Amino acid sequence: MSAQHQTKEQLESAAKAALEAIQAKRAAGQSLSARERMAIPVQDMPAQDPVERGRNVSEVAVGYGDAQARLEAERCLGCRNEPCVKGCPVGVPIPRFIAEIQKGDYKAAVDVIKET
Repeated sequence: MSAQHQTKEQLESAAKAALEAIQAKRAAGQSLSARERMAIPVQDMPAQDPVERGRNVSEVAVGYGDAQARLEAERCLGCRNEPCVKGCPVGVPIPRFIAEIQKGDYKAAVDVIKET
């Protein structure tokens, strides 16, 4: 089954396992290296089943689950010069936003964006 045809539950389950490994490493007092962060696979956005979406007008993308969002946030390299902020047309403090997502604190992540 290709990644784009996996269910949201399957994608979330795989992300949860990877996230648990990262959290275990942190619990042992270790941090992820840049190389390890770059090895984290890009999370595929869960989408409606092609047959199902042919029968409705709902959004095709159904959004990340908690583990997928947090694992995707773990991919941030934490660059010192913050090129993502410099490239953001509205100046969102992306590293702060991502740090809140990594913790699973989505309200705080939204509050970071509201501050801009």
